[in-house]
Amino acid sequence: MKFLNTNNLSIFKPRNDMCNTCISFESKNISVEQYDVHRKDIREMREEKNNDIESAKAGLCSLLCMDMQAVKLIPQSKANASYYKMKLQVHNFTIYNVITHKSDNYVWDETEGSLVASTFATIVIKHIKKEILNTPNIHHFIIYSDGCFYQNRNAVLSNALISFCVVNHITIEHKYLVVGHTQMECDSTHSLIQRKMNNKQINLPSQLVQLMKDARKNPYPLVVHHLQHSYFLDYENLPKRYSSIRPGNKVGDPTVNMIRALAYDTTGSIYYKTCFKDEYQLLPKRTTRNFEIQQPNLLHPQRLTISKKKWQHLQDLKALIPADCHYFYDNIPFE
Repeated sequence: MKFLNTNNLSIFKPRNDMCNTCISFESKNISVEQYDVHRKDIREMREEKNNDIESAKAGLCSLLCMDMQAVKLIPQSKANASYYKMKLQVHNFTIYNVITHKSDNYVWDETEGSLVASTFATIVIKHIKKEILNTPNIHHFIIYSDGCFYQNRNAVLSNALISFCVVNHITIEHKYLVVGHTQMECDSTHSLIQRKMNNKQINLPSQLVQLMKDARKNPYPLVVHHLQHSYFLDYENLPKRYSSIRPGNKVGDPTVNMIRALAYDTTGSIYYKTCFKDEYQLLPKRTTRNFEIQQPNLLHPQRLTISKKKWQHLQDLKALIPADCHYFYDNIPFE
């Protein structure tokens, strides 16, 4: 145990949620041929990432991975009465530098922002803007994520990224991991945060933010950004270079969920590939040639409301938390 602690190691615990394809194969519900294709995709994905890690170590690019942590519910209490009450949702979107191990965590509650494409586009764009300032010699960024549509694989984010690349003269590759095998370095951050939260009384989102800051010491503490509604920008209602990121338009053509990677260059073009080993192809469906980049407006002019029923449940839960925390719950907007 001393050796594990000294070397910052722990015993791996297998995930409870396993790949549907792998489980189906074990249950003899899919053919060997289908399973072989699946395993081939996984091998190519891992080879691709290993190659990108070597490129990032050589200083040729900045390598990031990003993912959403499972939603946290506040207040967190051991009291039996809290089990049946609705609580406030708190979200954490983590962007992790695979080489430096810097972990940026963007935290907001459901009254400050919604789970829409513009929310994640705002975070990604602003984060890469900071990366450019901190590493001005890097002009190529590679991002790994899962293929969640409203977070990572949609036209809103793609249009935001391509405009950002044109303005800042950089290139970005966004690569999507194979479903069921989306383990990433940012998962370690989520694990540390969850361990820090276990068996704790957490009354406010600000207390959760502080716990997150204290969750890691080496190589350096987690960076936590506590976001408000004024942070988020509306990218969905901007003019779009691409109406869709679907590579094809008829039956049998590649679909969005088949995309393995998207590449954005300084000319305003998006490229795609449906296999990691393939060469990039130009994405069709450019909507306009004379495109004018516009600045997005605020996504939320004011805090979002929760339901009256949830607000009442939170009022009931005030009996379980200190009086100096009541003000926060009294001022939550509701319908």
